[in-house]
Amino acid sequence: MRRSDAGSVTMVAFVYALVYLPIALVVLTSFNEATITTLPIRAYSLKWYEALFLNDRTLSSLRVSI
Repeated sequence: MRRSDAGSVTMVAFVYALVYLPIALVVLTSFNEATITTLPIRAYSLKWYEALFLNDRTLSSLRVSI
């Protein structure tokens, strides 16, 4: 592999990390039981998803968006 190819691969990996790591962090912390996000997660829970699906305004907005 040429030096410029390695640099291109590194740059592409850096850009992908900048785009996808924040999304992965949001998904990971959505399973946190705590109200304030802390790492490491001490207890996993689905309570935020339950609150999401019990909120009529949010579901109505989601239907309109879809």
